[in-house]
Amino acid sequence: MYGLGNCINLIRQRNGAPIRKFELTIFPPLLCDWFQLQIDSLISSVLLCNVQELEILLYENDVEGSNFLGIFTCKTLVVLKMDRRVVLDISNSVALPNLKLLHLERFSMVGKDSLDMLIQGCPLLEELHLDIVESPTNLSHELAILGIFRYKTLVSLRLSWKISLYLCNSAILPNLKVLNLTDFSLVSKDSFQRLIQGCPLLEELYLYGFDCSNHANDVLHISSRSLKKLLLYCYLRDGYTIVMELTSLQRLFYQAKGEHKVLINSPNLQVLDYVSDAVTVNFTKSPTYATRARLVVQSSYDDQTEISSLHVQAAYQLISSMQSVKWLSLSDCTLEALCYSPHPLPTFMNLTNLRLGFNECSLGPGAYHIYWWNVLPRLLKNAPNLEVFWNNVEQDKEFQSLLPVAFPVSFVEHLKEMEIKAFSMLQHNSLLVEYFLQKRRSLRKMALGALMLPSDRNRISFNKCSVDCQIVFQQLYHYPEPEFE
Repeated sequence: MYGLGNCINLIRQRNGAPIRKFELTIFPPLLCDWFQLQIDSLISSVLLCNVQELEILLYENDVEGSNFLGIFTCKTLVVLKMDRRVVLDISNSVALPNLKLLHLERFSMVGKDSLDMLIQGCPLLEELHLDIVESPTNLSHELAILGIFRYKTLVSLRLSWKISLYLCNSAILPNLKVLNLTDFSLVSKDSFQRLIQGCPLLEELYLYGFDCSNHANDVLHISSRSLKKLLLYCYLRDGYTIVMELTSLQRLFYQAKGEHKVLINSPNLQVLDYVSDAVTVNFTKSPTYATRARLVVQSSYDDQTEISSLHVQAAYQLISSMQSVKWLSLSDCTLEALCYSPHPLPTFMNLTNLRLGFNECSLGPGAYHIYWWNVLPRLLKNAPNLEVFWNNVEQDKEFQSLLPVAFPVSFVEHLKEMEIKAFSMLQHNSLLVEYFLQKRRSLRKMALGALMLPSDRNRISFNKCSVDCQIVFQQLYHYPEPEFE
């Protein structure tokens, strides 16, 4: 490995001159023991140059089980990032007195006390990201004794670990603003609230793969006055209840499995991304500042003929709470649920961008025509200021008869932009395009997306009443979900 040897010589020629930042990225093929010695020599040379920022990335099939213990005594390090099967077996004290950012991805923790010793050796740490793929089996119920949740300098903590969240005392994280927990399971009754209560400045909370199916309680209570953003992707048992008391919350991304109840007190909510089969969704007060919402009510069927009445109610509760939005996306199954609701749809005076029909769920028997006939005219009538319409529904031969009913002229007249994401040159697909092009002079853009674009698309022409309308073909590599952020 001539190139690596040259690199070592160049660093040694610096005679210890400081290095501000050093990055090492190693690609396949499989590396031999000799190459491992070269890597160790290279890193040792870098450490002698008082490096401040060090990033080591080992790709798949590279040196597995690498152990760079010399790094953990480099007193000049301010930033340390390591990825790919690093073994953390620390038997001596860690000395990283100036370290402020530490990222350890996909590493194995051998010693029971290794993590605590690592934390104790980084007194100024502000950002900690740990992805633990292996840990001692006797540590599964001993998270309470770890100092990771009593780290007063931390501002950001991301922890990925298949372990139970168990805290016998409140956490002490007085400066923490961002908390990210992945693959944790919630078993203890009060541990989660002890954690949140110990973070008085917390602004962003991310819970990925959060398993509450074995929680000792039937209720998960999330309460915080400071939290502004919450991402909750969790597994729940049927009958479970989630209560959110988050008066400062602005952005909520919620995905949950299991027929459960959701109670939300977030009057300042601005963005809602909801994907769930919850049977009850109640807002203490409708968010008057909400501007964007994506709603996916995942329905279940009784005897495979009717959608669950509880999911119908949940869909109506959701859409009624989002009357102030400017951007709204509704899935197929959400539209279907609204078909069966006996209540009138709310009016969306602020709505300018509407997106319908993305494949997040399977429709019930006959639901396709039902929601076009039933929901679309009512929904479009109640959105008098709509400007952009996004459609991802495949039309069939019967669709032609639905056009005047599903898209009344009063709706088409003020439309400025339209996107069709499931377009093909079949006759019944072209009818929808021509219907809009011929009905509205103010239409400025028609975007047509398809998995296979017609080869002669430059020669395709449509009759249109506006000479300024631009028709754009877009190549899709899969049927997209609506953009949401």
